[in-house]
Amino acid sequence: MVNNHIEKIIEMTERKEETLLSTRDQELISLVNRVGLAARPFASNKGFSLINLPDFANIITEDVLAHQKRPQPRLACLAALTLLSLVADKTETSTGLKLNLFSIVIGDTGSGKDAHQEYVNEVASTIGLGHHIFDKIGSEKDLTLNLLESDNKTLYINDEAHSFFTLIQDKSSPAYIREIESKLLAAYTGKIIKLNGIRIRELHNILKAEKESIAKRFKNNSDEVERCCNELEEKFEKLKCEGIRNPYLSLMATSTPREINGFINDKNLDSGLLARCIVIKADRRSPLRDSYKRDIDINVLDELIKINKNSKSAVEPTEDAIELLDKVKKYYDNDEILNHEIFGGIYCRMYEMVSKIASILAVGNQFVLTLPHVNWAHEFVYKSVADIIETYHANSVSSVSSDLDIYYSTMQRIVVLIGDNKSGITQGVLSQKLSQSAKSKLPLRNIIEKYSARTCQNPANIFAFFIKKIIENAESLGIQVKGKKISIINKDLLLNVNDIPEWFSLWLSKLKLNK
Repeated sequence: MVNNHIEKIIEMTERKEETLLSTRDQELISLVNRVGLAARPFASNKGFSLINLPDFANIITEDVLAHQKRPQPRLACLAALTLLSLVADKTETSTGLKLNLFSIVIGDTGSGKDAHQEYVNEVASTIGLGHHIFDKIGSEKDLTLNLLESDNKTLYINDEAHSFFTLIQDKSSPAYIREIESKLLAAYTGKIIKLNGIRIRELHNILKAEKESIAKRFKNNSDEVERCCNELEEKFEKLKCEGIRNPYLSLMATSTPREINGFINDKNLDSGLLARCIVIKADRRSPLRDSYKRDIDINVLDELIKINKNSKSAVEPTEDAIELLDKVKKYYDNDEILNHEIFGGIYCRMYEMVSKIASILAVGNQFVLTLPHVNWAHEFVYKSVADIIETYHANSVSSVSSDLDIYYSTMQRIVVLIGDNKSGITQGVLSQKLSQSAKSKLPLRNIIEKYSARTCQNPANIFAFFIKKIIENAESLGIQVKGKKISIINKDLLLNVNDIPEWFSLWLSKLKLNK
């Protein structure tokens, strides 16, 4: 029924009707739930498989997964996208967007959150693109010179993103550090980066020193000195007049939840930087594999080299891909989503991000963008938005959290604890893991402990009672119970809510009484 209403909204938007829904319809469905997550349009996740990417991207992803000591499927996908973007740095979407990527991975130490970075670094070096890879951005000048010295193409692989983002946004940081953020956005979105007077004068001094070096090197060949110096002079004059043309700058950043979570706040949600980032919360630590691959697939290397040598100026979308992209644009342009009071700044970039990811996938299909590319790209970006929203609420939830915040953080914690285990986990294990969860991730624990202290009850018994209530309401929550095991069969049903279920609200009210 929900999907029918969403289709109705899209249809009415296309007809440009003034009234999208009747009052009764508005009561039945809201496009954005109360935690800020927009409903999925047109059943976009139907048939979606995270580790079954279209075309060549899938081959890269499989190779990355085979190299990971601790499997991280979404990060394997990210590695594939980053490499395709890097080798097709001169390619654009059909609407003129560059294919560079900013990504932030949030994961616990030892979870394998940086394995995808190591893979990208190794592949880039092997195929002759290693000189485009840099570690950290030291300053605005460093960013500019790195672009100039690497043919206007840089990929930063930063494993301490928290310190980087803190510094560039700290008002007490030196100006040359604070200016990095604006330069990052200029390089990410712009077709030209104009150099300021300070940079031009610095480059002029470098030019002067280089001319002196050439004169010494070819002191017995005046013609060669003149030719080289004239060539340098022409390059300098062109740079001075035109700036850095078609810069490519991508960023792969990682950090831990404790360090980076504060970056996703109200201020940054409204900035252009976070809205253009793919944010991924890495999976929890999984056991080390007994064996893993060490050599890069030669077919991956050969195909990436081939793409790099034969890159096209733009991808070519099929008609059905254009139609679906247009639906994505119109859906997220609905006023309720586009102007959401907290996450509107993220949703206004949805079309841009989906188009970009879909176009990167198309690079691996001889630059032809198809319907499966758009479907996969939307779901990948949608999951990123969900991670942004979850992280935001994890930061903002406190002792005065709303009941909905408490419900959402609790159910999100259950999703994390059960994970993708199709057989589920036992009721006792779930209850125990909830009782041991950090209070920052599970505010409900703080409430239960206060209640148990007042009533002299064992907190373990209260958590066990909570699990019992979940089992009683399993069907409405998208949860399956088989014997003593609990599994999740519909995550959306559990998390995409506009109101707290009545049973949870009544139980929570009881816990909060007589604080």
